[in-house]
Amino acid sequence: MSRYMVAAACAIPLALFAGAHSAGAAPASGSHENTVRCTGTISPTFNPGMITGTVDNVIVPENNFCVLEGATVRHDVLVEDNAGLGAENSSVGHDVIADEPWEIETGNNGPFTVGHDFVVTGSDLSNGDQGYDICDTTVGHNLVFKHTGVQYEIEIGDVSPPANQEFCEGSPSPPTKVGHDLILEDNLTGRIDVGNNTVGHNLLVKDNTATSANGETLFPGIDVSDNTIHNEAVCDDNTPAPAPDGTEDGPNTAKDNDGC
Repeated sequence: MSRYMVAAACAIPLALFAGAHSAGAAPASGSHENTVRCTGTISPTFNPGMITGTVDNVIVPENNFCVLEGATVRHDVLVEDNAGLGAENSSVGHDVIADEPWEIETGNNGPFTVGHDFVVTGSDLSNGDQGYDICDTTVGHNLVFKHTGVQYEIEIGDVSPPANQEFCEGSPSPPTKVGHDLILEDNLTGRIDVGNNTVGHNLLVKDNTATSANGETLFPGIDVSDNTIHNEAVCDDNTPAPAPDGTEDGPNTAKDNDGC
């Protein structure tokens, strides 16, 4: 499945997915932990599982895709190898941890909130890894993308006009808010685009490589523009060096230093 087929599917309200599975209401009386394994196919047909209501934890097993739609996850979401997560109009009380995921998309049609850390690590390029798009998302502590391999983009909150085909442009409130650090380090990707976000501490974009070699042909490169950072923005040793991908892009606003 192409990256853009997935994007088009997720632009539809997630509750309308035919065949999506509801999993999760309030925990049964006397239950102290309701952990749900959310399963749904990626291929040959894209038919995600779905979590609604309230659960304690969610696990998306290897090679599955899960959607959080109107869900309250009291503690953690774990996305395993070559699995995918879509989330909107939902909250996670503590962490979202994704290890070598296939696809991560949040905030397409409504807000997503993570109470503590949102961390994506590891490469799934051998399975045709797609992309990571973080829109309309609030993270209480750190948002981290580290050592990933992404066929297309890592996009966080850019609100450019539709002519630039930014993934987050159509989201109700596209920018992302990060309570502490926003970190993108040592990623191999088609494109990195970090724009119009608010960061409570530092923004670090370091040792990343963006290339069209894996499939990104529209806007290969790295753009870090129009963010508001409480401390400093640091962009070091990226290939290519960060540069605006549109005429609407402007400098970051950083209290201490804008090094991007």
